[in-house]
Amino acid sequence: MDKASLDSLEAKGVEQVLREMAQGKHGSAPDSKLRIEVEDWLRAKQFSASEQASKRRDAREEETLAIARSALSNSRRANFIAITAAILAAAATIIAAVIGVIYVAPK
Repeated sequence: MDKASLDSLEAKGVEQVLREMAQGKHGSAPDSKLRIEVEDWLRAKQFSASEQASKRRDAREEETLAIARSALSNSRRANFIAITAAILAAAATIIAAVIGVIYVAPK
């Protein structure tokens, strides 16, 4: 297919070319050279669109994984802080009890 024909198809876009194909404007016989070339162009466009959709899907999946990794890191940090706080609270309770026994106990 020559450059002018390709440029014409590109200018019309897939939807318009499909409408014209349905109307028989690009060769009515299934084995018509023009029809085959237009069908090849349409397949190439479909493949390109599929490939772009796949790349967008992959990018979304990568972003989702990055968010999940960040959430996991944050939850681990929160768990560490909570465990540290629980240990400090237990230590403070023990210290308070010891001090209470030492200083408050009757002599």
